[in-house]
Amino acid sequence: MNQQIQRDKIVSEISSSKLTIRLLGGFQILDGDKPISGFNADRPQSLLAYLLLHLHIPQPRQHLAFLLWPDSTESQARTNLRNLLHCLRCLLPDPDTYLLADNRTVQWNPEASFDLDVAQFDRVLQAAALAGNNAAMRNSLETAATVYGGDLLPGNYDDWLILLREKKRQQYLDALGKLVTLFEEDGDVSSALRYSRRLWQQDTLDEQTAVNLMRLLAMNGDRAGVRRVYQILTTGLDHELGLEPSAATREAFTKFLNSESNPGAAPVPLTPQGWRPRPLPIPVTPLIGREKELADIAERLANPDCRLLILAGLSGMGKTRLVLQTAIAQQDVFADGVAFISLTPNESTHFLAAALAGALQLKLSSAEDDWAQIRNFLSSKEMLLVVDDVDHLIANGRKNRFEDLQERFVSLLQAAPRLKLLVTSRQRLDLMGEWLYEIQGLALPETAVAEELTNNSAVQLFLSSARRVDGNFMLTPEDLQPILQICNLVDGMPLGIELAASWVRLLSCAEIVEEIRRNIDFLRTETHNLPQRHRSMRAIFDQSWDLLLPEEKEVLVRLSVFRGAFSRNDAEQKAGASLAALAGLANKSLIHRVDAGQFKLHNLVRQYAALHQCRYDVHRSRTLLHTPRPRLKRLEISPQSVL
Repeated sequence: MNQQIQRDKIVSEISSSKLTIRLLGGFQILDGDKPISGFNADRPQSLLAYLLLHLHIPQPRQHLAFLLWPDSTESQARTNLRNLLHCLRCLLPDPDTYLLADNRTVQWNPEASFDLDVAQFDRVLQAAALAGNNAAMRNSLETAATVYGGDLLPGNYDDWLILLREKKRQQYLDALGKLVTLFEEDGDVSSALRYSRRLWQQDTLDEQTAVNLMRLLAMNGDRAGVRRVYQILTTGLDHELGLEPSAATREAFTKFLNSESNPGAAPVPLTPQGWRPRPLPIPVTPLIGREKELADIAERLANPDCRLLILAGLSGMGKTRLVLQTAIAQQDVFADGVAFISLTPNESTHFLAAALAGALQLKLSSAEDDWAQIRNFLSSKEMLLVVDDVDHLIANGRKNRFEDLQERFVSLLQAAPRLKLLVTSRQRLDLMGEWLYEIQGLALPETAVAEELTNNSAVQLFLSSARRVDGNFMLTPEDLQPILQICNLVDGMPLGIELAASWVRLLSCAEIVEEIRRNIDFLRTETHNLPQRHRSMRAIFDQSWDLLLPEEKEVLVRLSVFRGAFSRNDAEQKAGASLAALAGLANKSLIHRVDAGQFKLHNLVRQYAALHQCRYDVHRSRTLLHTPRPRLKRLEISPQSVL
């Protein structure tokens, strides 16, 4: 009986999903990680937003009816409210948990479990106000700046909302201004500039904000940036208001432009008014987990010394999704934005110039060298260029293309001193000045405890992927251990998890575990909007195999006997691995160091390499079987030799 009660408790914990509601930057409501549709109209959004933003006070039905339908009769408005509440109850999961309603009042349950971005924004602002030191205040304000995804329900013009929207916007602007001051006081001009740009982008006609930004740019020796800000300000004032900058602003511009902070800097071309790179691709799935990786990448990009950052890892680790999320987050950090190109469909660097020009929305002239035009265009830009998937240029037999790619990257960085490159690859590019960041699988849960599992990003990805292919998929206590095993068998590889989850319509989680153990070819899909190279684990590893030198292939096959971590000494003695071979495998993301002197193969890589071990053994046997035995030479013996 006790076991049954415990089981029911686990099922209850798993089934109860937490709502996440976003009102800043647009309306979105998620049940766990699954968006809830049906809230597209403005009235459901308005009612839900009003209840959420006044959740501690029961709202009289008469007040809500008049608030939402001020031009209707009282009877019609109350009827509209009843119908709208009925719609909300149909849309919300477990509506009685969230809506408290009687004949007189309606209230959002303040005791329910949910996350609201506006509430989080208010909390961190309050924490900043109560902070005992600048560091704590700065951390809280940075969190507030991150949480604020945009204006409160933009596009909704209800009277009650307009005032609140302006209040939240002003709080955001005040937070940015305070961050600029705090970072400048600490001598961190780079961070002060980052937030000053974000502040100015909220209102490019604000002369005081523009002057402050120009002052920081001058302190940083960026006279080209000073000119660009002043030009955009001047054009905007003239176009929108028919005015020119004030005398004080003009005087400040002249002063900053003649600043000697960086006397060696030469004037550079100005960014054309209104120019931006091509819009970034829109992700088709949410990013689950990777908070640490996103923070690490952002920290490296914020370092002035880091201009070429390589995200290296096996295909299927989610590098593309990770850099795309990074690109989205970095758009406001770089004055000229972020450009994103993928080299996946291209066969040589001849197409790189065209792809880059397309991302930059730059029309190339046939009368000039393509790369010279691109270098000249980027020379004055402060931007991030994301280049996804250069692996096909690194494959064996394409050395010239790889060297050409290296030269192109170096020339871009030399021509554009404020350009940064973020590149995804299976391996490093072997360039001076490159920073390497290795991408491994998602963190794995240590136990099969329900609460720990459902909060783990690898498990969340499995559940999200399973629900996409089977809307009726429900997590049961019997699934906990198999899902834990699936995540461990694929070492947290996002693509491996997604391919495994794609089978839940046909197989149980326990059956999926057995199939993965039996054959790596089980992990495949026919999803058409996935690249052919990502539709099976074998296709992915075949590409990695093609990158290896003959010695590296043999060593990788021998290393497949190790099911856990192994030392360099073990690799040398039992697999005949030289240091050069180990370095080559590590550079190609096929082994990674897990501790001092300890290395490990990804579980699926080990399984794949073991298949090649069998082929090697069969090939060796056939070779020995068909190798003709050497004929014995007839020995001629003379009588003299006997004597």
